[in-house]
Amino acid sequence: MKKWFRIFGIIILYYFLFIFFIFVSLKTIINFRTNPDFEKIEAIVVLTGGKGRINLGKHFLKAHKNIYFIVTGANSNFSLEFLKEKLNLHGKNVIIENRSKNTIENAYEVKRIVKKYNLKKILLITSKSHMIRALIIFKVILPKNVKIYPYAVKDKITFTKVIKENIKLVYFFFKIYFLKRRHYDSYSCN
Repeated sequence: MKKWFRIFGIIILYYFLFIFFIFVSLKTIINFRTNPDFEKIEAIVVLTGGKGRINLGKHFLKAHKNIYFIVTGANSNFSLEFLKEKLNLHGKNVIIENRSKNTIENAYEVKRIVKKYNLKKILLITSKSHMIRALIIFKVILPKNVKIYPYAVKDKITFTKVIKENIKLVYFFFKIYFLKRRHYDSYSCN
């Protein structure tokens, strides 16, 4: 029994060291703000849930008119008319997705949209603390031929946020790989 307790303790220690490494990297090294080549980008995908994300997407959309602007995870009050009026996006290729409730469902809804419009290169906008998890989830769920360019809105990176994001990422892998995608595969077929 002591042997298993020691092994479990070592696993927990390495887990927290890994989280600490991610925390330090997000604070000092990783920025997710490399300007992508907009000649190649076909869509801007904005994950709702944080300040500045939609405005950042709008900023990029102003300069690059012939691309799709996809807002995913919007609440039911967030309509296409509201977005076009509020952000002055008249005549744009704006798509509002308001069925999804979390990042995994966001990815499945974006997958549906990407397939419908045959999109191959997207700019993914979310917060810096959320970007690692969002990128992993989108890379697992979207078709393999879709290139994802990350661009993060700056937010305050805290150790608590990094732990929460990591726990949600472990949950994602548990749902996808151990429960054989049952819940989300059925979700994406609706």
